[in-house]
Amino acid sequence: MLVHDHEVLTSQVEHVTALVRGLFDRSFAPGALHEELLQQIDSLRDQMLEHFGFEEEAAFPFILTVLPENAAALRALSAAHERIVRCLAEFVDLVRLTSKDTLELQMGPIAAALERFTNAYDSHVNEESELLDVIEEQLTASQRQALSDIARKLL
Repeated sequence: MLVHDHEVLTSQVEHVTALVRGLFDRSFAPGALHEELLQQIDSLRDQMLEHFGFEEEAAFPFILTVLPENAAALRALSAAHERIVRCLAEFVDLVRLTSKDTLELQMGPIAAALERFTNAYDSHVNEESELLDVIEEQLTASQRQALSDIARKLL
């Protein structure tokens, strides 16, 4: 349960990054790619918020109840969630403020915002995976099952 699976989110981040690269490389018509990018960033934002919501509203409180010594580490993960969401919001706002006609003028700021977001996300995934591996070892079999049951109810 806690060997946290970021594959779906990471795949979506990579897809959005590839779309932005396609715009920069002029591999595709800007109009069509811009629309696809708008759809994909909405999907990414929704998935990210759902993922973080589960962690902060279900997984972290459960872990704090059974392993309170991990409170500082879990607060750090929550702070990282906030940074990632801010970076993603900045990127989304920049893309949304452009049209297919003005996209070329905004490529530099969009690329910079995307890089800030992906750096924050990548760093977080590594830190969270390491911490949750350690926490999983600290949980008893019945605690792991209880957390798994919580996840099933919410998802």
